[in-house]
Amino acid sequence: ADLPGISARTSVDVNTRPLDRNTLRTQTGRQCLPDAYFAVSDWGDDRAFSVQIDEARAAAYDDRDQTDEVAIATLAKRFLYFGFGQEALHTLALDNVQSQERRYLTAIARLMEGDRVQANDFEGQISCDAPVALWAMLALDGGPSDAVIERNAILIAFKALPGPVRDVVAPRLAQAFVQVGDIDASRQILARLQSSASNLSDAALAESAFAEAVDDNAGAIDALETVLDDSARATPDLLREYFEIGIREGRNFTDEEFALADALRFEVAGSPDALALTVAQLRAQIAVGQFSPARALLDQVAPILE
Repeated sequence: ADLPGISARTSVDVNTRPLDRNTLRTQTGRQCLPDAYFAVSDWGDDRAFSVQIDEARAAAYDDRDQTDEVAIATLAKRFLYFGFGQEALHTLALDNVQSQERRYLTAIARLMEGDRVQANDFEGQISCDAPVALWAMLALDGGPSDAVIERNAILIAFKALPGPVRDVVAPRLAQAFVQVGDIDASRQILARLQSSASNLSDAALAESAFAEAVDDNAGAIDALETVLDDSARATPDLLREYFEIGIREGRNFTDEEFALADALRFEVAGSPDALALTVAQLRAQIAVGQFSPARALLDQVAPILE
């Protein structure tokens, strides 16, 4: 106080903060979900994946080949520790036991897989000063938040995740922060993202969304092109985004890129991703004057377009 500078104080009396984290509340007064439900970093250790999974799988069945409820949950948690959401879902389906903890293990697994969860699973939880806020942020899926976002809790929880899980959730978490206008939080998350082969497309989409948010459209295109150069790793969502940004930037799309779009549309035929990519491809073909191919494509898909 006797030196020049800036001092800061909180208006919250630290002595009134709850000592028991189980009493933490959302901004609307609902109880925050227990930290134990989301303690992913505690569900495994530094040993090899095969050793830990074999150990947990062996404990899941007794001598009569009957499943053990607690051991099944442990095996599912072990899969989640390594970022395998689909395998965790299969494990939880072995005995179909229903509990609140199982409900959120299932939600974590689905969010790792990029799937949606029920809207009320995380109602208000994004305002909790607890690890649940991270999963509530992922559950937004581009929609509006129903509460004030506890960004520091989300960033702390993210940094505490095991490496494989960070790589799985980072791209969508970074995009979620871009969508709510928190560019700095998105930057922090992307800085910790290690682009493995499995998530390269998602990582490129996150980098592109960040670049767009800071008005760097050239950087947005460059991030997507990095993956497009290796077409085996491209996804329909990535190519759709590439077409949409490229149209705005006056890009001269190539026949190879349109051929890749045809292949990806075939792979996911009948899905919403296929329809979104079709519309983007049509617009891209029109933008570069490829009217005959666009007309032919339009004739193919007209029955399913609005």
